Amino acid sequence: MASIHTTRIQRTAALLDRIYPDWYTRVDPDQINMCDGESCMAGLLERAYGDNRRRGRYERFARRLLRAAGRKERLALGVKDMREYDTAFRIGFGTRGKDTWKREIRSRLALNGAKAAS
Repeated sequence: MASIHTTRIQRTAALLDRIYPDWYTRVDPDQINMCDGESCMAGLLERAYGDNRRRGRYERFARRLLRAAGRKERLALGVKDMREYDTAFRIGFGTRGKDTWKREIRSRLALNGAKAAS
């Protein structure tokens, strides 16, 4: 059985697939450092899709992603109120999960490569 953290990351990756279909091509999995707000998953995605202001990057991206999601998707991710202090952590952008994010990225890259080859 997958941990709740793994499940949250998988759900967030599926949400990213819907809202930012090419997200996995914009992040180098070897650059992920979940203990740094600049190079955590949300920080890297904010750099790819948002502005390049440094301060508060991961929270800004998490909130923008959740605004684009529907209420049902937010509840599935465990977010009832976007003003909660730990919103980014609730959707898998916390300090754990580096290996899970790498797996999500690499599996999508492999699938995309297989589609391109066929």
